[in-house]
Amino acid sequence: MKEHLDTLKSLGDSLAHSLEQLTKHYKLAFGSFLDKPGMPYILVDPAQYQNPCRSSREERCDQTYLFKHSLNFTEEISQFFQQVNSSKISANVDDLDGALEAIYQILVCDRRFGWSNYARKIILLSTDSLLHIEGDGILAGVSEVNIHELCLVNSTGDHTQPLKYDFPSVGTIKRLLRRQKTNLIVAVTKDKIKMYDRMRKDILLQESFVGELKSNSSNILDLVKAGFNEFIRNVEFSVNTSYSSELDIKFYADCENTGHFIETPGCQNAKEEQEINFKAQFTLTKTTPEYSVESLNSTTLIGLECNEECQEDRDSCRQHADSMTCSSRGDCECGKCICPEPYMGDFCEYECPVSTKNQLICSGNGICSAGDCLCNKNFSGLDCSCDKGTSNCRLGFSNETLCNGRGQCICNNCECSDEYSGTYCEIMRSNQPDSEIQNVFCDKYEANVTNYFTANTTDKLKAQNATRMLQIEEGSKSDYAHCVKYCYHTGSNNVVHLMTYENRCDFMITTQAMGIGLAVGIFVAVVVGGLILIMVKKWDIHKKEKAEYKKFAAASAQFNVSNPLYVSPVSTYENPMRGKRNNSTAGKL
Repeated sequence: MKEHLDTLKSLGDSLAHSLEQLTKHYKLAFGSFLDKPGMPYILVDPAQYQNPCRSSREERCDQTYLFKHSLNFTEEISQFFQQVNSSKISANVDDLDGALEAIYQILVCDRRFGWSNYARKIILLSTDSLLHIEGDGILAGVSEVNIHELCLVNSTGDHTQPLKYDFPSVGTIKRLLRRQKTNLIVAVTKDKIKMYDRMRKDILLQESFVGELKSNSSNILDLVKAGFNEFIRNVEFSVNTSYSSELDIKFYADCENTGHFIETPGCQNAKEEQEINFKAQFTLTKTTPEYSVESLNSTTLIGLECNEECQEDRDSCRQHADSMTCSSRGDCECGKCICPEPYMGDFCEYECPVSTKNQLICSGNGICSAGDCLCNKNFSGLDCSCDKGTSNCRLGFSNETLCNGRGQCICNNCECSDEYSGTYCEIMRSNQPDSEIQNVFCDKYEANVTNYFTANTTDKLKAQNATRMLQIEEGSKSDYAHCVKYCYHTGSNNVVHLMTYENRCDFMITTQAMGIGLAVGIFVAVVVGGLILIMVKKWDIHKKEKAEYKKFAAASAQFNVSNPLYVSPVSTYENPMRGKRNNSTAGKL
């Protein structure tokens, strides 16, 4: 791939000139990919690992990496070529690479890389290798799939976990390309183009363009133009019905102007100024209070019109003459900055605080103005995440102090002194290292807890408020006396946690407990009885078989006479001359 990289370095102003013929406003980013840095994709010999090109005649190259993001999207083409010129080649063992993982990270890290929301997005993949697909990671012992679509590229642009997740599937890439409204241009050499053509026809027909890359990559700009022109000739409708699940929409198109409509959301290879007729069918799958039908033969007419392209004044999107457009955070449209969250301002110059707890601006408890949070009256803090209330710092007993007087209530949570812990600083550990933990609430508010337990733990209340009584570890309420000492606290969502301490006295067993115990006892008895019965039966069979064998052996010993009907298969023949003296006379010469 060294020749292709050298060609890209030599493009210079010709790249900018070619892109300006396609669109006046564009941004570029740059990254590279190779393969997973582990066996069997690379050689792990120390010398070979440090310099994968050591076995060839190439100059020293970088260590093998899966994906490296070098430059976020920028309007400055000089920065683009600065990164390209500083790039070095690397190597792996096989003729496959991790291009799918590179595309996956580019799509899921869109905000980090600086993708514009209101722009035509294109990924240019230049390669002379085949692809590793989902399942190939098992060769290196990797089978986990990145199902949560995690962005695994750090601030320096390096892939942080190349050997943790498997390669993505082509189907996953198709789904992400459609969701991010991104097209893929694949520039591949002649010996590998057949596989990419088949992948496009079978899966990525509407999302990709595949072109043959010459050996020296001299036609790379021509492929970019061809791919761009093909994408802009595609017309497709899409509707987000996630907020109206009861509404079903189908599109029908007359792509060839023959008067025949087929069910399709779009047409390909549309010509300039060609008129294409579409029909939309809206079906209400179920009626809701929000909808009313006045006539069965009603028609809804939706008029669509496109605004003419405005004349952009990019200078009005700069805060200062030497500053970046929209502070490099947003898109300039018709002389105004369109800022993505969490940025705001005429030039996207302000960044609003985002809570680390719920990922909302100002924690959802205030509004952002000029980069600062204006919190609601019950909240404070830079991101409005601090609750001014005290409900989580007390149990609700009369004359109760916040955090048991052993800590401070900060943001509606107790921060206890060194000797205390717990939700309300109720747990005290004595100075003796072997002493048990003591819950001071059990002594201080025993009467309150007993009254609460007596009034709120009837069988009827337990059945109705099962979620409220989240935990009762041990104990029961007797008709005659309280046999258990209780202590409790309230947790999240006002759930009451009852903790018990037994005083070694008898208490009444409930009917429900007796029924459960009886059922368990019967089940255990049946299982154990069945096992015993099987063992006794097996032992009886063993004894009978042993006695029968002894009788058979005794009978065999008494009858050793041969069977008169038995004919042996062995026949014996004797030579009649064997053993007789030879009386013949010797001959004479």
